Amino acid sequence: MSEDTRFAAYGKAPYAFYTDPTLDDDGGPVGYGVNVQALTCGVYGQSLAQSADREVPHLDPNNPDPRYGVYGTGDNVGVYGRSRADPNRVVPQIVPDPGTGVFGIADNVGIRGQCTTGIGVLGEGESGVGGVFSSVTNRGGVFSSGHEAQLQLTPQLVPPNTAPVESQPKDTRFIPLLPKDGQAGDIFAATDERRTELCQLWFCVRSSNEHDPAQWRQVTLGSVIVVGES
Repeated sequence: MSEDTRFAAYGKAPYAFYTDPTLDDDGGPVGYGVNVQALTCGVYGQSLAQSADREVPHLDPNNPDPRYGVYGTGDNVGVYGRSRADPNRVVPQIVPDPGTGVFGIADNVGIRGQCTTGIGVLGEGESGVGGVFSSVTNRGGVFSSGHEAQLQLTPQLVPPNTAPVESQPKDTRFIPLLPKDGQAGDIFAATDERRTELCQLWFCVRSSNEHDPAQWRQVTLGSVIVVGES
């Protein structure tokens, strides 16, 4: 890269680079604070106690240019976004948990995902929970659909329980081997490995502890309704 076309800032300073719309020649607002284009990554942001290699991860070996729009890495938060639709409204100061990839805070929608034919928002966890939703004074989650069911629990394929049970459930087509480490409030959809078209719903009424496994109750439903043409 030619030295006369490269920008670099060194030394300790509050800002390495900033724009001020009041310094514009005609006194008007600046259209873009920063407008950059690049092949590998448009904007690379880093906030680490120890400097990294300034390179974005190349997850696809067949694609040498990941072409990220924005890549953020930090000791506490990778990307922190804040929006205020009403400038007079006080946005609560929430401290994100260390190790947060993306943190959004706003007085309307913190983070929104939208997709025409695919998945709007996808949450995955390996040893942790895939997603957590909570509210202080309102509902923890609202699900809606214009045509199909509002919510689906993917039935887990489990073997039948062969141990003796204290009482027989209402649906005795099969008694699934339920998780012994369940927590009170867990909802479990089970399907028989011998008849995968069947599904049962179970509710954990008592958490497991160091001495006893979890206790489950079958969710009993009404009569079967067949919808559609025979």
